[in-house]
This record gives sequence, C-alpha cells and structure tokens, in this order.
Amino acid sequence: MNDSDKPIFQETINAVSEMLGRELLTATALKLYFSLLSEFTIEEVQHGLKQHLKGETGQYMPKPADIIKHLNGKEMSYEAIVAGARNPIKPVDVLARIHIGSFDLNRGEPFYLRERAAEIKAILPKWKERARAGDFSDQELRIMAKYKVNPQEQFMLGMAPVEVPGLKERFIAIAQQQQDKENEQQLRLENERAGVEKHAPEEIAKAKEKLKEFTGGNKV
Repeated sequence: MNDSDKPIFQETINAVSEMLGRELLTATALKLYFSLLSEFTIEEVQHGLKQHLKGETGQYMPKPADIIKHLNGKEMSYEAIVAGARNPIKPVDVLARIHIGSFDLNRGEPFYLRERAAEIKAILPKWKERARAGDFSDQELRIMAKYKVNPQEQFMLGMAPVEVPGLKERFIAIAQQQQDKENEQQLRLENERAGVEKHAPEEIAKAKEKLKEFTGGNKV
C-alpha cells in the first residue's frame, strides 16, 4: 500500500471496528497498522480482514499479525508440493512443475523429489513476492494456460487473489497464442492424414501392379 490507499484503509479498519462494537483506532494506532501491513496491497488487506472475520476468531478485533496470517499462504508439505506439481490447479503448482520438470515428476525417486520440494520451500517467499507483483514469465503463463490455471487466482491456499493491472490481458493474449498454435498443429495433422487417405488407393493400385509384374500375372 502507499499513501493514496490510506483513506480507504482507514475506512476499512473503522468499518471493522464498528461491526465488532469496538472503539475506533486512534491516529497513532492506525499509522502503526498501516506501517505493518504496507507490504501488501489494499485488496490483500481487505481479503485478510474478510478471512479473519469469517473464522473462529472473527468476533475479536484483528491485529496486524492476524491479517498477515491470511495473506502469506498455508504451509505446504513436501508431499503437497510434489502432488500439486503433478496436477497443477494453482499458480504455485505450475511454478513447482517447471522447477522439478515433468520427466523427474514421473520417474524421479521419492528421495530426489523430496530434495526438489525442499528447494521450492526455500524459494517460496520469492515466488510469493513475484505473484503479488504479477511477475510471471511468458513461459510460466503458457504452462498455466495449458493446465487452465488462472494467474489471478490465489497463488496458493491462504493467499489473496492477485490483482495486477495488465496481467489478465497478458495472460489472455498468451493463452490465445497457445490455442492458435495447437489448432494449427491439429489442422496440419488432419491435412497430412487426409493426404495419406487421398493417395492410399493410388498407392495400393501401384503396389498390386508391381506385384503382378513380379509374379508374371500368377496369383500368389
């Protein structure tokens, strides 16, 4: 968040205070709240507040740590990382699949896959930062399109949806390019198949003629 988000941030926090029957925060408290949450977007903060209010502790006024808990994603086990990479449904799964590689996912030994999952856990904080900024490469977006994973959805469970200007349009353009390429390949295969079928009777006739010449017209 930046200074331009302060008015809506104050309105949001005040609304939560009023809903829970609490006194409005002082200017100093609001400034501290804002400072501790400034690394997140206003949309993420609002998402974190909603998740807190829907939870078991929703009757209590959330502290910054309560909000952050809903924004940094849930802890992923090694097994969950590998399983997600094999069947991607979230952007984090796609990045994990690229990092490990499809060949190793299918044939790698469990010990080796656990090592690769440990690597992913170590770089996960950087991936989260990239996701919040919508910083995905074209290749990553192509793989997401292949598995029908929306880069604007939660990067992983427990994180807010990604709202970055231009990301949706960029993803749609790359997904369309991918679809056009697949359609072109399919059309080429169909044309090749049609060409083979078209010339098959002619080729069979030629083969029979050669066989007839070879056998002197005698049946074999």
